[in-house]
Amino acid sequence: MPAHFTTHTKFVDSTQDRKRYIHTMSKQLYSLILVLGLAFLVISCSEWKVSPFDIAYPIVYIGATNGKVYALNANTGEKEWQFVSSSPITASTSFADGVLYVVNHDGNVYALDAKTGTQKWIFATGGNSYCSPLVAGGVLYVGSLDQKMYAIDVKTGLKKWEFGTGAQIRSNPALFDGKIYFGSYDHSFYALNAQNGKEVWRVETGSTIWSSPDFSEGPGLVYVGSADHKVYAFNMNTGDPVWVFETDWTVDSSPFVALNNKVYIGSRDHNVYALNMYNGKIDGVYRANAEFYSSPIVANGILYSGNDDRHVYALDAVNMKDKKWEFLVGADVSASPVLANGLLYIGNWDRNFYALDPVTGTVKWKFNDVEDGAPNVQVDGAAMVVLGGKVIGFYPSTTGLQNK
Repeated sequence: MPAHFTTHTKFVDSTQDRKRYIHTMSKQLYSLILVLGLAFLVISCSEWKVSPFDIAYPIVYIGATNGKVYALNANTGEKEWQFVSSSPITASTSFADGVLYVVNHDGNVYALDAKTGTQKWIFATGGNSYCSPLVAGGVLYVGSLDQKMYAIDVKTGLKKWEFGTGAQIRSNPALFDGKIYFGSYDHSFYALNAQNGKEVWRVETGSTIWSSPDFSEGPGLVYVGSADHKVYAFNMNTGDPVWVFETDWTVDSSPFVALNNKVYIGSRDHNVYALNMYNGKIDGVYRANAEFYSSPIVANGILYSGNDDRHVYALDAVNMKDKKWEFLVGADVSASPVLANGLLYIGNWDRNFYALDPVTGTVKWKFNDVEDGAPNVQVDGAAMVVLGGKVIGFYPSTTGLQNK
């Protein structure tokens, strides 16, 4: 039934009547404003149209610490568009159905038209955020330093549910079989019902968790690192620990589950490890000159990872001894690589974003968006490459994408 509002006036003959009349009209006016506001919201939501993603060549998307989101021609590095957010971005972007999603340090989640960079909506979490968003089934999942994991409707930008942990969240979520998996600085690793945000199980590790999870459907295990120096494998359904592997320092890197039944993960002990996915036995290790914050990827028998010794490494993923090549940049490489479109894309702290030949390590192009005479593109997250409206390539588990 439509709302009915009184529009006629009447004679008021007393102070009490005047107060009653003013009160009645105020309530009606408030109701009118509320209805009009809701109507405007519905109309606005219905007008959020996404441009057809009819670009014939691949696009690579990155967020940077200058607060900007860039869309680049993935073949040449030429800038297609840029979007300026309110604060630095160190998370990876996410793409689905022609929309690009990005989170900045202010805790704002942006939905952008992936073709034009036009903002569709913005959602504010309750704190800063360094987490990468995960989009699946029309829902965006993201953690925040306000200790909460959020689920947001991607069409409206409205919150579906939130779940509170005991400390800040820096671990990026992963989704499998209706459950969201992530870690928290309260030392716990969580599995939530993706539909309603209810806790399915949680298990405690010995310290904070920055690492993001990856999983293997075969053995039914989910893997994650912890600042207690350990790599864990938990039963995905129950949370029971199946195996634990101990390194010599904090594990902030995230695991990559490869098709060869190995789990690859770096540690701040300067090593990147290859572990048997079923029992955690060590199958290989490569030692660099500094910490591995970068999360590895494995494709075509080669492991790619950055290191804080200012190198990007390409290693034989089978024996973990033979170095295919190394590429020296001007600063630490804590960002994670992405292999797509026949190129290896990776950022770092020298204010350049690189596209490398994955076979030789030579530079195909680099992007640095010079401001005030100096490069200004520090990229700490992973890139996202889209061709024909679909995400292509091999991605680290920090993105929540599965290379299965």
